[in-house]
Order: sequence, then C-alpha cells, then structure tokens
Amino acid sequence: EMCIRVSYREEMASIANQKGGTAVDVLDLCSSWISHLPADVKVGRVVGIGMNQEELAANKALTEYYVQDLNKDPILSRLEDESFDVVLEKGTLDAVLLSGGGIEQANKQRGVEYMNMAISELSRVIKTDGFFISISAVCTSNLLESPNWNSGQWEMIRDGSLHITDDGYASNNFDGTLLVWRKKKGAS
Repeated sequence: EMCIRVSYREEMASIANQKGGTAVDVLDLCSSWISHLPADVKVGRVVGIGMNQEELAANKALTEYYVQDLNKDPILSRLEDESFDVVLEKGTLDAVLLSGGGIEQANKQRGVEYMNMAISELSRVIKTDGFFISISAVCTSNLLESPNWNSGQWEMIRDGSLHITDDGYASNNFDGTLLVWRKKKGAS
C-alpha cells in the first residue's frame, strides 16, 4: 500500500501543479475499501470501480462508485468523455488479460482484446494532459504493445524500468512495474 502511494505521488503532484492547485479528478480502478491516493494532493471527484459493493461503500475517499466486473464488461458507459485528470490502475488490466474476457475457459486472444477495449475506454475518459498510471505485475509487455499507446496521442512518462517491491523500494527484484502515460494536447 505505501509503495503504491509513493509511486503515484510524483505523477499526482505533477498534474496538481499543472492545474494550479485545483482539485484533481481521479478514476480508481479495481477500487475497494481503500484508495491509494497521496494525502498531500488535493482531490475532487474520486470515482471507484470495483466488484464488491460493501468495500466500495466503506471507502471514504470515493465521491461515487460503481460495481462492475471489468473482466466481463470493460466498457465504462457510465463515465463521460475526458472526465478525469488521473486514472489509477493497480493490476486491473492484469486481471482482464488473464481472465480472457471472464468466460469459463479463458482465451488469451480474447483477454488481449478485452484488455485493449479497457485501455481504449480509459483513454476516452482521461482529460487532455491527464495521466494513466498503471502498476502491472503480469501484463507489462502486453500493456506496452497495446495499439492505444502507439496512436500518437500519448507520451510515455514511465517506461516500466521502475519496479516496485513489497517493501516500497525501487529495484530490479520486483512485484510490480510502474507505467505512466500522459494524454497529449490535441488528442481526443
């Protein structure tokens, strides 16, 4: 938990500075009873999407939440275009990829398809100059190869060379990889 907050802090602080100290609107994917938000960054709207109603209801950081299994339905139809400054993803896309679309017999190709659908939806809801922050333990190469990032709409901020360990230190002996993209001006 601490290592995730430290990892997000730099990117969250950067966007808060770009917004001149105004609140940062956040989409927290695979949210539960806690959101990994730095205490020193002013947040506004914080939307959680997760699979457990009770945990989401207990999360005091959320201003609203939706129960949705992104493994089966990666379309974020409740969310408007360009409505978030930051999307935080902590293994959600790993789960989507591995679930193969949430069907009984997971299919790798369907998993890649659903992961790309989810990334496309996340791209849609991120504001221009907004950040997509991902910590991946499984699908780092699949994330990097997604056609969404190679569309010219995104600038890579963290390329996966920073690895996060259980103790919160950056290392080559990792439990997760930090990837960050910024949506460029003129991208839609």
